[in-house]
Amino acid sequence: MSEIDEYIGNADQFPILGNWDFFQHAGVSPLPRVAADAMRKFLDDIESKSYLESTWYKDIETLRIAAAGLINAHRDEIAFVKNTGEGLSIAAFGNDWQSGDIIVTTAVEYATNIYPWMELAHSRGVQLVMVAEETDANGCRVVPIEKILDAAADPKCKMVTLSHVEFASGQRHDLGQIGKFCRENGKLLCVDAIQSMGVLPIDVKEMNIDYLSSGGHKWLMGPLGSGIFYCRRELLEKTRPPIIGVSSVSTAEDSTDYKYILKTDARRFESGALNIPGLLGLKTSVELLANLGTQNMPSDFAFSPIV
Repeated sequence: MSEIDEYIGNADQFPILGNWDFFQHAGVSPLPRVAADAMRKFLDDIESKSYLESTWYKDIETLRIAAAGLINAHRDEIAFVKNTGEGLSIAAFGNDWQSGDIIVTTAVEYATNIYPWMELAHSRGVQLVMVAEETDANGCRVVPIEKILDAAADPKCKMVTLSHVEFASGQRHDLGQIGKFCRENGKLLCVDAIQSMGVLPIDVKEMNIDYLSSGGHKWLMGPLGSGIFYCRRELLEKTRPPIIGVSSVSTAEDSTDYKYILKTDARRFESGALNIPGLLGLKTSVELLANLGTQNMPSDFAFSPIV
């Protein structure tokens, strides 16, 4: 038995195994003990000491580094969000759109990766192209990559937005090929990674990903209400925060003038107080995954296409 098999089958590390044989991390993951302990410690500390002796924000900056490492990003490219939809909405509403711009996705996305783009179609006149799913020669339900690329080849296409792993069929899109096409042809690639981050290797540089968002409560084994958003460094200045608060700025001058300068890193997308207990729990889970290595995860942990 490998180290990872021994760890993930350990009921002391994953107490749910004392009650259930649990396989549905693609829904809501049970917390590993280390994550629950970190959250309990936060509650004990804030109950008895408030923030007076805390290291919360230092610990969360450690999470920023660890999360960046999982996807081969830089810490400055990572922001914390409440869920996948919040990050996708930053990518959607933080860009400039012209009426007639085209966004390409599939017709089988989870709604989280559809509603922001539908709102752009409604409010800014963009066209949302949804490539249909088909049955391939092996009897699997897939969205053909060649049809995604054909739709994206339209000169008016500005962005391709896809789930890395489709929630219903389990199709794993070839982000390397799609990202290469997008980068070479001046298109943006936005990825919903909630069904893959933590269980499949992701390299945002190698895959030419521009934006990526993932809630923490599935394969990342964190609590609900915690998530990670990636914005490629070269796009940070061009991507305006849809919501701005005191945490978004690096300089807050005299309050009667209300002058400010947006932070130059991805923290510009963090408008105010963070979900501290959730992120402390997520930190321990991300560190656990980093130590085990997503490349060592059993291949059947994530979905395979449905026949």
